[in-house]
Amino acid sequence: RPVAPARSVATWPAGDARPLTRLTSGEAFLAGRLGLGVAIAEHLELGPARIRERLHGIAVALRTALADLPGWELRDPVDAPGAIVALVPRSADVDVPAACAELLDRGVLGTPCPRERAPLDITGCLLRLSPHVDTTAEDIEVLRLALDGRYCGIDH
Repeated sequence: RPVAPARSVATWPAGDARPLTRLTSGEAFLAGRLGLGVAIAEHLELGPARIRERLHGIAVALRTALADLPGWELRDPVDAPGAIVALVPRSADVDVPAACAELLDRGVLGTPCPRERAPLDITGCLLRLSPHVDTTAEDIEVLRLALDGRYCGIDH
C-alpha cells in the first residue's frame, strides 16, 4: 500500500500577520467561487437598490397575506423594513421545526428561529421566512394556505 505524502507541511512563525491562512486548505471550491462571482455581477447589474425595493415589496405582500392567520402572529409590522418575515405561533403547542418540515413538503422553505438566537428579544421559537426576488403572488398563496390552520400542527 503506497504512502500518501503530505500536501503541505507549514511552519507557522510566531507573530504571523495572517493567522487565518492557517485554517485554509490547499484546495478551492472553484465552481462555488465562480457562481458567487456571477451572482455578484448580476446583483450589481440589476442594482442593489432595485433588489432591496423588490424584496421589501414582496415582504410587505407576504406580511399582508399572513397578517390575519388564526394560528400565527406577525412579529413585525406589515411595512417593516427588510425582507425577513417572522411569525410567532399563537399556541405554545405548535412545533415550529415540524411546521418548517411540513412547509418544505409543500415547496416552501422556512426556518425555525429558536429563542436562543435572541434571548432578550423573543420568548419562543419563531417561524422565519426569507422570500427570494422571484417570489410570486402564487407562492405567497401556497404559503398562506399551508399556514391557515389546516397544516403545520394547528387544527381548527
